[in-house]
Amino acid sequence: MGCFAFNALPNKKTKSSQTGDDNLWPLLRGENGKSRDTRRRYYVQSLNQINSEAELIPTAVIVAGVNMPDNTVLFDHLTTQIQDTVTPMFARLKSKDCQTTQKLVKSFLTQVLDNTNNQISELHGEATSKMIQYSMFELPDWYNYVIETLHKKNKQRRGRKRKNQQAEIEKPVIIIVFEDFESFSSKVILDFVKICSYYTCKLPLAFVFGIATSVSAVLLTPKYRFKLGFKPLSLLVDNFFCHDFSVSSFMSGLKYAMMEHYYSNELSILSMSCETSQDITATLKQQTKALSHEQLELIRMLPSFRRYVDGLPGKVQKQLILEDKVLKDQVLELLINIEQYHQLFFPMLRCLDAITNILPRHPLGRLTIEVYLRCLQSDIAEEEDFKDSMKLLGSTCIEELSSLLTSCIQVLEEDANIRSNSLLSEILNTLTNLLTKLRTLSDGSEQDKELEENRTEHGHDQITDRFKLQERLRQLSKRKRNPTRFEICRCEVVDKLTTLFKKYAKCPSEMPLFEICYYDSVSVLKQHVAASPRMAIQRALSNFTFYLKDDEDDQEQTPDICIAHQTLADRKKLVNLQDWMQDFIHEAKFVDSKVLCSSKTKLTHKHKHKNKQQQYQQQQEQHEQELQMRFMRAVSELQFLGFVKYSKRKSNYVSRLTWIG
Repeated sequence: MGCFAFNALPNKKTKSSQTGDDNLWPLLRGENGKSRDTRRRYYVQSLNQINSEAELIPTAVIVAGVNMPDNTVLFDHLTTQIQDTVTPMFARLKSKDCQTTQKLVKSFLTQVLDNTNNQISELHGEATSKMIQYSMFELPDWYNYVIETLHKKNKQRRGRKRKNQQAEIEKPVIIIVFEDFESFSSKVILDFVKICSYYTCKLPLAFVFGIATSVSAVLLTPKYRFKLGFKPLSLLVDNFFCHDFSVSSFMSGLKYAMMEHYYSNELSILSMSCETSQDITATLKQQTKALSHEQLELIRMLPSFRRYVDGLPGKVQKQLILEDKVLKDQVLELLINIEQYHQLFFPMLRCLDAITNILPRHPLGRLTIEVYLRCLQSDIAEEEDFKDSMKLLGSTCIEELSSLLTSCIQVLEEDANIRSNSLLSEILNTLTNLLTKLRTLSDGSEQDKELEENRTEHGHDQITDRFKLQERLRQLSKRKRNPTRFEICRCEVVDKLTTLFKKYAKCPSEMPLFEICYYDSVSVLKQHVAASPRMAIQRALSNFTFYLKDDEDDQEQTPDICIAHQTLADRKKLVNLQDWMQDFIHEAKFVDSKVLCSSKTKLTHKHKHKNKQQQYQQQQEQHEQELQMRFMRAVSELQFLGFVKYSKRKSNYVSRLTWIG
């Protein structure tokens, strides 16, 4: 692959927010680290719960991706935790070292023996005996010997217990970790599992398959004012799920987006995070007070602000356009509104996710990030999937509806415990009252049904004629059935939730000045994060100045590989090297013409004509040989990049492997 280095020109637009990401990025990285540590602790706790006397082999499957850097970091931490807190008897197997069953068994036994001896030597000062042969047949005897040896040493150290009182010997589990389970041969894994199954009655074995990675949820919180727009977040999420499953790559993309936001947007100073001991309102006051006239003009040019101003009276519009002080006060109010919007948006987003996850077919998506992307893209209350979700919610039974309300209340209580918000507390009280009312109707709904059945039976008892029965049925078909108290309460719950989602889960782009907090330049992010090597090489060969950032189109600096690529573009699949070389030499001579013309020699007047002609011929021959060597080097470089290959059917021919257009 090609590598092109250049020094980017400084951006003159950025002045005040170049250090904005210096304060925010450590916070985002720390939040991601907390999530990662929580997941790792869960892994270790799960391994501690393995039953050493189980008849079957306990197996932990951690849903795996294909990204090696993330796997290595997590497995290093997992291995350390297993050795320190779970068991010293473990093995960490890789597919490259276990291509056959024999190699897998040997690697497993070697690691178990070495890891156990290392830890025992640290505790007791001496190691256990080694196996004579690396075979599973000797492993049970070695395991029992190690347990008995440890028990004797611990008993000698205590010296307090009587001879007839023996402490129960703890049997640590032997954990076998398959780091890249998807790369192992299925036959090798199957044979090893069969071998281990024969020793389950003698050895406590456990398997761990794979590695877990997940999309970071550091942006699904109102804690940080920097946010990703719909298109950049969609790009990072698609790269995560469809390409590498790498949290490191996701965080790198997030870091670049944040750097680009604070570097290219002067108004990003208003989205800088405040200090923990400082109130957000006080921070916004300081930031808006420090705005210059040029920055206020940039605010007046924002599309969201212009839409907001168009809806105001003419007098207010004139003041916002002409008076900077009035504009600063209005900007402060709008930024505070954005903060209040985020304080309620994310709790309601999690409530919506909790509701739709229980509904059949998951109308809005299975993951929270999918629901979040829908909210970023458009007003979710206007989507058909949202309306279908509310219709399904209107047909649930009382138990399901109570469960949904309970989930929403739990989500809101978690946010209410973290931060105090009067509107959030009001929503929480409203849903709590609806849940209480719903629970009191469990018996009342049955009474309504009984009254309805009694009324119907009483009406049937009075009918003794067939014609009267027909008339009765005709009247019943025209009469509307009165809804029960549960149906009335259910409609009230659905209407209330729909109103809350429409009000607090609306699209962020509807908020004035949302461009200050949301980064939405997907083209720049895609160019640097989701790079396409083949397209980059094609562009570099066709227009090398794009990467070299050379404003002057000086053909003297054109690389030979670019000349060879240009002369190759108009040829067919099979290319004659002789014809191709002639075209290359012709173009290269044109490029080097200035160099040849500028060469001057000092000759004596006596041999001037003769020496000049002879020297010119020598220069031509040397230049021809040099061009031929340069051509062969350019062909070799194109072959290395995968553009051409030498033909096996015809000598002195090459085959094209790529086409442009």
